[in-house]
Amino acid sequence: MMNSKFTDLVTRLKNSIFSGNKEEWLRLLMVEDDVAKQSMNKWFEDYFMVYKVKRCRITLDESYIIKNSCEIRCLVKVQYQEGKEYLADLLLCVKEDVESKKIKIVSIERFYQPALRKKVNWQMVLKQDEPWWKNTLLKEEESEDEELQHIQLARAITRNIRFREAHIQLECASIMTTMMSPVIPNICRQLELPSENSEQNLKYIYDILMDKFHLQITRPDRDNTWASKYLAPWYGIEEILSGKEEGKRIAVSCNFFMSTLYVLLRWYGFRASHLVQFRIINQDYLIVKTVENKLFFISHDNLTLCSQSTIYPSGTINRVFGAEWFIDFKGNDAEISHLLLEEYNLIAQNTFLPTYNPIVKESEIMTVNPNLDTDDFRNTVLRSGDCTKSSIYPWIRYANQTLCVSKPETYIYWSIQSNWGNVNFRNEEEIYQYVDQMGTESIFPENDRLMTADQCIRHQTSGTKDRAVFLLAAFKKYFNAQGCVVFTKKYDYVVYKFEQNSKWILYNVSLQEKSKLIEGEIILAFNNTNSYCVVQNKNCEKQEWFQNNFGDIVKEEMYG
Repeated sequence: MMNSKFTDLVTRLKNSIFSGNKEEWLRLLMVEDDVAKQSMNKWFEDYFMVYKVKRCRITLDESYIIKNSCEIRCLVKVQYQEGKEYLADLLLCVKEDVESKKIKIVSIERFYQPALRKKVNWQMVLKQDEPWWKNTLLKEEESEDEELQHIQLARAITRNIRFREAHIQLECASIMTTMMSPVIPNICRQLELPSENSEQNLKYIYDILMDKFHLQITRPDRDNTWASKYLAPWYGIEEILSGKEEGKRIAVSCNFFMSTLYVLLRWYGFRASHLVQFRIINQDYLIVKTVENKLFFISHDNLTLCSQSTIYPSGTINRVFGAEWFIDFKGNDAEISHLLLEEYNLIAQNTFLPTYNPIVKESEIMTVNPNLDTDDFRNTVLRSGDCTKSSIYPWIRYANQTLCVSKPETYIYWSIQSNWGNVNFRNEEEIYQYVDQMGTESIFPENDRLMTADQCIRHQTSGTKDRAVFLLAAFKKYFNAQGCVVFTKKYDYVVYKFEQNSKWILYNVSLQEKSKLIEGEIILAFNNTNSYCVVQNKNCEKQEWFQNNFGDIVKEEMYG
């Protein structure tokens, strides 16, 4: 027999939906997280306040309640005065309120039913590349991002809400660095779909993502303060997949879900002009155009054909963007080609997106070739800043966390500034003990990419270069040490001292032991403010910085 408290909750939910009464709706909720509460309120407002409800029916799945007493599965069917309809299969996570003794809603999401489709392996294969310092991009990277200081460029690493609001280019960089990941073409090879922007491909790829990911609004790395929500980092696809058990769905943000869907569609033949990503309040959405000339509106839990009966979310759209372009309506700024703008405005005129008509900058749009080798595509993207005037590409390099940049000090700067959670150290020995317990692999498949200290903490693993960065960041963060990391063709080192007049301590991270001299031809040395790269054009000032500070612990013949 069904619990009467469940039926009471459903009755109250039905009444609040039918009346569009927000106060009655709020009394149903027991949600501590403000962002989660905002999202749930927006769902209620969009579907049951903006449109007048004529009829509402809620059907409970009694068998599901018996299986899991803290969750309720129910089918909600709503008919509106305007003739539109809303149908949703929902999973309500519920909990009893101690004071009122009533069952209340903790969270709401679409009920997910695994489909009988081809299983996809999302695991990354770590590549055995040639040494990172042989990458030709390292020699080419000289001064393309000189206009931006390393303090600004560090924002590309975390790409939190605050920084994405300040720099719309970071929205594009998040998408593009996902496009550059070898995970994506690996998925495409498994699906074996025709390369075309068809409705069939769209729906299949959307379902593949739904098989793997589900929305998580509350996050363990933030509390209930708005400050923590705005500063929580954006996790790239390598971070999301790292250490996760294959076969289980992974909780992600709606921004990650939409960006990953965007990327898979691009690799399967959808052009830049076919895809528009945008945000309303704290939710991301996509509008997609297919070869059949149909438009689809996509949220993290719904894929709907755009028509006169489509129920769109309410709220102001301040920005729309793709991997290589953006329009900032609030700031009246855009970086988009005229041809792409024309196609965007056609989509806008047939949906609820705002049109944009002022004169804009020309931007070179790169079309992804699904048959292009992953490394070739990544190198092409990282080189693109050299041949376009786009403001997006310098951010992409640092979002990708490659060492092929002119300001690698950005990575140590951010490592020191980042959130280390409850990690704390009382002395030097505790820092070494901490890193000794970590795994020894980077989360990144490419060996020119560098993990920052907060990533090492989150994943409890690090390669030797990552570990050197972590050690120096920890020494500086907790003990105000001086020093730098040094990467040679033979070993990776951290050089540091705690007192101004004391001698340098040299630790060989590769061998996990202290040394007297740096061995191997030096490729790169940097800390949180300076850097010196031998294979790039030799900046006399940078070279002088390194030799004046650390020359006494380097064999003379070991300079590049």
